Amino acid sequence: MRTLIKGGGWKKNEDETLKKAVERYGTSKWARVASLLPRKSIKQCIARWYEWLHPTINLAEWSREEEEKLLHHAKLMPLQWQAIADIVGRTAAQCLYHYERLLDAAQKKNSVVVSDDPRRLRPGEIDPSQEGRLAWSDPVDVDEDKKEVLSDAQARLASTKGKKDKMKNHETQHEEARGLKVLPKKRDLEMAGLLSSSSSVDMKKRKIDRATKIPFEKKASARLCDVLEVKRFANKMDEKCDDVKQQKVDDGEVQFEQQYRNRTQTSSTFLFGQAYKNRNPVAITGKKNGNFFHATKSAGSTSNSGASKKESEACQGSKSPVDDFKLHPSNVRSNFTAPPTSFSPRVARSRIHRHSFDHGNWRGGFQSSGARSRASFLALKTECRTHYEVLGIDKTATSDQVKRSYQKLARVYHPDKSKVMSHADLFKDMTAAYSVLSDKSARDAYDIELMKKNSGNFYKN
Repeated sequence: MRTLIKGGGWKKNEDETLKKAVERYGTSKWARVASLLPRKSIKQCIARWYEWLHPTINLAEWSREEEEKLLHHAKLMPLQWQAIADIVGRTAAQCLYHYERLLDAAQKKNSVVVSDDPRRLRPGEIDPSQEGRLAWSDPVDVDEDKKEVLSDAQARLASTKGKKDKMKNHETQHEEARGLKVLPKKRDLEMAGLLSSSSSVDMKKRKIDRATKIPFEKKASARLCDVLEVKRFANKMDEKCDDVKQQKVDDGEVQFEQQYRNRTQTSSTFLFGQAYKNRNPVAITGKKNGNFFHATKSAGSTSNSGASKKESEACQGSKSPVDDFKLHPSNVRSNFTAPPTSFSPRVARSRIHRHSFDHGNWRGGFQSSGARSRASFLALKTECRTHYEVLGIDKTATSDQVKRSYQKLARVYHPDKSKVMSHADLFKDMTAAYSVLSDKSARDAYDIELMKKNSGNFYKN
């Protein structure tokens, strides 16, 4: 397939134009360089510059040593003309063309005639590697179009100003022409008295010369500044700020104390503790069916004397009010209520698991089977929590905190037990400690007996 390439061979005037264009635009703006040569493309301009016109290219005649190097390395590295060119010191195109010339000379010397040489050009074909060849001489008779192209390129290269400079010059000339047109009109208006000549002077005075003046400058006063007065004012302001802060702190402390006092005196835990000290089951709840304990009372007795009478009967061995309540697990966590007398073992088991009272903190935990043993443990734990004032703990304390509080009290009243006791020894010591702290009343004695009765499965060694 024939390859038609733009431009054909290079001529001397084209080489000169390319040199001047590279000198003007450099080796990075090849599009502008190629625009000066309409018969050449960008790739052809680049190849012509780096293969023939570059100043570092050796265009001298080949020496014998260079030819020997060329033939030797062409035999060692066939078709690797770029590597051979680096060794010989010529371009790859020069090495290829000179190697072909040497082969042609050897064939002629040996009288070998090649009729069908593939390197020969056919009629109408163009040599694709014209960039590495000598330039043709310029023709004597040149067309007018070609002359015009060359003159245009020379004019562009001769001009030292670019498009932007030309546009600026055009704008300045346009402004000067406009000023010349307006000048006679101003003169006529001034002569007629319609335009004052001093207006332009006033506008100049209003403008600030920023090269010599500082705009909006406020000069300081000539007298010295009194530093002591400034310090006194600053100290006064600091004292005022300190007084305001201290007043806020005092008001906040007083308000916090008042809120805490009101909250503690009206809370259910405070009222329950005061009522528990008085040992009045009805006064504990304020109603017959209370949230904490349920005290059975006859319909006829409604006063506190009836409660005290029933408590005295408990001291004499009669039925105690504690016998009338059993634990209901659904309310243990929230307010430690003593609910109805019967409950389902299945419901108790599910609710105990739901509330999850720290199963692993107490030795024994929930290892024993049966809802009654679990309910007994919860009854014991609830009874311990009702004495939060004695133990010094909160009513929402965990079983581990209750155990530590009992250990602390046991060590206070029994100093000889300094080591960590087992649950059985702890319970024995706490029996005495609890009886001392509760004034040895019959109610507390009964509570201790209840604790002994219910502790068999949960306080084992």
